[in-house]
Amino acid sequence: MSHTVEIENIEKMRSQAGIEDDELREDICRLQVGDYVKLTLLTDNDRLRSETILVRITSMPNGAYRGKLAETPETLGDSTIRAGSFVTFNKDHIHSIPKQHTRHKSGTQQRGY
Repeated sequence: MSHTVEIENIEKMRSQAGIEDDELREDICRLQVGDYVKLTLLTDNDRLRSETILVRITSMPNGAYRGKLAETPETLGDSTIRAGSFVTFNKDHIHSIPKQHTRHKSGTQQRGY
């Protein structure tokens, strides 16, 4: 039996906690296709089970984002979500942007590892 997976609205959580992350907002404005972001996935059957996972942006239509999971979630049990699965999300869902997976203005990718 599989369960649906929801993407946590991180911006709403930050706002409720009084957290302002201007640096992240600026970084989100500079995202390009091919960049990676982290999203927090939640299952519908257990809101306490979540996992922050790496996603590569594949397109950015009309202010939304479409991406492909770069890894398979380990804690979501029998979910059908796997590495390579596509997800659609918006800027409010972005947990963080790993620095080793962002692009320079020249378009070359940084590797921090």
